[in-house]
Amino acid sequence: MTLRTISAALALAALVACGGDKGGDSASDTDTTGTATGGTTTTGTATGGTATGGTATGGTATGGTATGGTATGGTATGGTTAMAMVRATHLGVNVPAVNVFANDDATPVFEELMFEMTSGYASVPAATYDFDISLFPEGPDASVLPIDGVELMESSYTVVAYGELGAGVAAHLFDDTADGLDAANVRLNILHGAYDVGEVDIWDLTDPAAPSALLEDVPYGAAASLDVPGDTSYMLGLDANDDMVADLMFDTGVLPAGAVIDVVAKSDGFPNVDLVAILPDGTTAPIPAQPLLRVVHLGVDVPPVNVFANDGADPAVAELPYQGVAGYITVPAGMYDFDVSIAPGGADDSVLPIDGVDLTAGSVSTVVAYGQIAAGVNAALLNDDSNGVAADMVRLNILHGGYDVGEVDIWNVTDPMAPTPIVENVSLGMSATVDVPADAYMIGIDATDDGVPELTFDTGMIAGGQTVEVIATSERFPTLVFLDVVFEDGTYARLSAM
Repeated sequence: MTLRTISAALALAALVACGGDKGGDSASDTDTTGTATGGTTTTGTATGGTATGGTATGGTATGGTATGGTATGGTATGGTTAMAMVRATHLGVNVPAVNVFANDDATPVFEELMFEMTSGYASVPAATYDFDISLFPEGPDASVLPIDGVELMESSYTVVAYGELGAGVAAHLFDDTADGLDAANVRLNILHGAYDVGEVDIWDLTDPAAPSALLEDVPYGAAASLDVPGDTSYMLGLDANDDMVADLMFDTGVLPAGAVIDVVAKSDGFPNVDLVAILPDGTTAPIPAQPLLRVVHLGVDVPPVNVFANDGADPAVAELPYQGVAGYITVPAGMYDFDVSIAPGGADDSVLPIDGVDLTAGSVSTVVAYGQIAAGVNAALLNDDSNGVAADMVRLNILHGGYDVGEVDIWNVTDPMAPTPIVENVSLGMSATVDVPADAYMIGIDATDDGVPELTFDTGMIAGGQTVEVIATSERFPTLVFLDVVFEDGTYARLSAM
């Protein structure tokens, strides 16, 4: 599968808004029926997560090798043992390589399966199995995820391990049969495996003028099967707060007719969510979300602003006040020229052009307007990617936005007996990214390069597993200097010096 991007021409209102009444399927333990774009009926069978349990421990895995193993049991049909085809996919975030065992056999069915990898199919007798997933190179006695009572018929299956190391890992069994699939359609087996994302609705936004709900009220761990027209690309929207507006959008690329594709939503810390397509040939193909962008207004003495993209007539962000944070919006991947105008002005009234911003699929970004109206206002683009941030760590995007403060050093003075520099020689408009343990900090700003901070700020406890913007803003140095903190969920806090 290839990932295709759509036109860079921006029509935010049409792409993001999903107006009208909900009319899709609910993910539960019953069959449901939905309507796809163009009036084609799609049928979805929704089920709860089939297996649970287990908290894995360990580090990060790379690479991997899948090998066949030995299974026991089987059903005889006319003197011939009925066989099942089974493969495994490892989507447990922060979980190292694993072995998969069947019925306590010491030989793994799949060995050293690494994150985001899918094994080949193994042929085993059709029977009921107890599987055990252990961290490589451990055996079945060291199982971190038992999956008991799995009945394999004469069909093809994919076992998916999903979740996150600290939050818990679970498993789901997909039936990859193409029975009943029209040759012109593609079958999507969909699993909500994004551990920190609650109940979601899934929309077909391929035609932005006619959005259609495919599945509604899908909880974590639930799955559904949908048959939709093949040889077609789809723009799927994921609504995570039930407001009928897509929080995340995914361009599937062309889905081939006749294929059965397993699709799993995976999270590295919301909003860093992608879809993973498990193709019939065993390829594991990530489908990153369309870019997410938010705006923070920290231009001192600047009235509310409108933000326009690519000379659009309607603002992407409207009437954003000083100290305001506009929540993430989804935009098509591409190159952008932004214009910031004093509200109610249009793009032609721009006071701050921001040209040549390349927003790629999967990116999560914050644009910060900083400075002062008389001294000049500028903008910085911060990368909010939280991939690789462990649950006990926090990623800080630090920006010097104090217009009347010169070059500074930023210190960690939490322990006054052992102060340590975080970032040195930072000029106006410069930014830096550092990963630190989740904790409460005393941050010091040294504006005279004498190793002694003139200003000290108490951050309070910062929760781990996220990216946080920390922006130094000045309304008048040295008495009115602040740290403006924007958390991953959009919460904003202004910290005054102690």
